[in-house]
Amino acid sequence: MARCGGYYGGKVRNIVGDRLMVIFDRKDCFTNAINTAILMNSTSKYLLDKSFSHDEVRCGIGIDYGNVLVSKVGIIKRGSENTANKSLVWLGKPANIASKLTDKANRTTIVTTSTVQEGFHYTSIDEWSWIEVDTPDFLDKLEETYSPVLRHPNEYFSCFFQSSRTTGQTTSPILMTETVFAGFKAAHPEARSLKENWWKGQSMSIPGYDKKIYGGDVVFTLFRDG
Repeated sequence: MARCGGYYGGKVRNIVGDRLMVIFDRKDCFTNAINTAILMNSTSKYLLDKSFSHDEVRCGIGIDYGNVLVSKVGIIKRGSENTANKSLVWLGKPANIASKLTDKANRTTIVTTSTVQEGFHYTSIDEWSWIEVDTPDFLDKLEETYSPVLRHPNEYFSCFFQSSRTTGQTTSPILMTETVFAGFKAAHPEARSLKENWWKGQSMSIPGYDKKIYGGDVVFTLFRDG
């Protein structure tokens, strides 16, 4: 991943555990950052993951744009411990937002939805039909009456029971802010990923950011087909 980070001119900074930060010079930064993200995603899916047959290797990438403050922090110590007690820290909203996007990227969450199984009895043919609907939709279509009893609009409705539906949702491995997406679109309008609509708006939110988030599972075809 560090090699991928430097391939398009990025500077690898702050390697912490299994996470690293890559920064780019302002010139062509949107194109270089997104190409780096695609390279990392391609490497993770088609090179690293195949090397670990017993465990899945997944990579999450977050991208933001803006000014950051670089500060040297720590204490001065004599001898070999001096370097270990000093470090450069990258501070600012872009670093924070990109980190939060990384936390959200390529994550699978289990969502349980409350549902209702509606039973319809067609008396003329003596057959039953069952339909699953979300609980709010079921409640919304019930009609009020002059009694405490609510009425179903379908005359064949006979009974219902509560149920639930469990689904797994996986976020895109590459996530970026609206600023990054707009910058990439303006700098590289002929990009195939844009022409074929591979980047899509994401239905998610992160603390401290109230604009759109775009994402996709984009790879270089050389990795996939090679």
